[in-house]
Amino acid sequence: MKNQPLLLIALFLFFTAHVFAQKPALSASVILGISPPKKGLEYNAGFGVKGGAHFRNFYAGASLVAHSGAELSLRYGSASNLGINGGRQDYNWKPKFLMADIGYEIKIKLTPSLSSSFMPYFSAGLASLKVSSSGVYGSPDDLKINKFGIGGGFSYTVSVMKHLSVGLDYRLYPLGDVHADFGDSSENEIEHGFHTAGYYDALFAVASYRF
Repeated sequence: MKNQPLLLIALFLFFTAHVFAQKPALSASVILGISPPKKGLEYNAGFGVKGGAHFRNFYAGASLVAHSGAELSLRYGSASNLGINGGRQDYNWKPKFLMADIGYEIKIKLTPSLSSSFMPYFSAGLASLKVSSSGVYGSPDDLKINKFGIGGGFSYTVSVMKHLSVGLDYRLYPLGDVHADFGDSSENEIEHGFHTAGYYDALFAVASYRF
């Protein structure tokens, strides 16, 4: 059928409009977790909030997470032209993430009085990294690096009260390489820094209240 793609698009738009025309149930969550150690940028412990709207089984929401970050220490040689001996330069960063999620909730009945839900979701995230440095090459101005990633994850929660549920949330994003470059040789400054992978994943404990 020549018109089959148009028919499928029309059906999809009709279905989407029907679903999102329903009055949504709203939810708000507190999340606390950790990003596991990895070869690349470390994020460590994280804390955040998330909120969204539930249209029957569909979910659309956003999350804001801040991590404690980590630090890296590198040893450099001397820069005799600037009268600087070799030594260590420390770098530390504290990342923040803003994420938009679209998911589908699958409700699972555990017992007649206890229910749970499993929700895989697609997600787009913006990472904001503030990198500072100090040491033998001085303390230059902080670098602000923004990285965008498309990823996803899933959550599993168990209802413990009528409106309250607790569970786990796991998400991951490939963020590409992170280039933290300080200094400019054209300004007679020493160039230093580090390059590493920005892959992000984290596992959170979630407490959620559905209104």
